[in-house]
Amino acid sequence: MTMTATTTYRVVSTTTVGFVDPKVTESIKWEGTDIDELSVEYPPSSIFGADPLSHSEIEDGFIRTDHRFEHFVDGIWVEIDDPRRRLTPTTALEREIDAENRRLFPGDFDDYCVDGHRDCDGHCEDD
Repeated sequence: MTMTATTTYRVVSTTTVGFVDPKVTESIKWEGTDIDELSVEYPPSSIFGADPLSHSEIEDGFIRTDHRFEHFVDGIWVEIDDPRRRLTPTTALEREIDAENRRLFPGDFDDYCVDGHRDCDGHCEDD
């Protein structure tokens, strides 16, 4: 009889409030054995501001939230790289965040000019 070890993972959320002698609190945001479940519940996103587990801050950084990924090995939690992978199509919320980013920060995007036309080799042309 063979036994298969099940790896347990978790996501720890850390909230830091303040700059001088900040108050730091941690909580478990997710825990389980199925990385696909984590990936669907909290899909990774390369769109700025759309990844639910990315660094975030408000009030000019007075309140900061970070997440770390861990797995349970030999009785202790060990920090690991983000194990999530993209399993779902881009969501409507991600498309809205991307459109807002492009509207607010047009110079940050190489693939579109300010007037909304595609950037072809450094100049704007109609499609």
